[in-house]
Amino acid sequence: MLEHSMHRLVTCVDELASEHGKFQYHQRQATRLAQQQQQWLSRRRQENAVRRAQGLDELPEENDPDAPAAKPLAEPSRLDALLVTNQIDTYCSNVSQFTSQALTKLFLVDALTAEQRAAAAAAA
Repeated sequence: MLEHSMHRLVTCVDELASEHGKFQYHQRQATRLAQQQQQWLSRRRQENAVRRAQGLDELPEENDPDAPAAKPLAEPSRLDALLVTNQIDTYCSNVSQFTSQALTKLFLVDALTAEQRAAAAAAA
């Protein structure tokens, strides 16, 4: 029972680390996209300043399909991480319950053997 729960607990922690890695990757991609958007916007503003000086119409800065922000990133599902976290909680509860029972038995046996030793020492 304890060995099985510990094995599943380790497996779930590995799964949670994997989910965390996916989320970190998404965060890095979102940061990269925001930087690309800022660079694109800066270039677009420079280009519009040149076009204004030439008397041409300005290009749109918002709602442009060529802008990097026009292609949103798909956010990773947090449901998987939530489910794995709940599984971890369940396995931790199982381990806690099992070890609590084992420790209770250990202390009970220790107290009984201490009493037996004391009685044997008094009889001798």
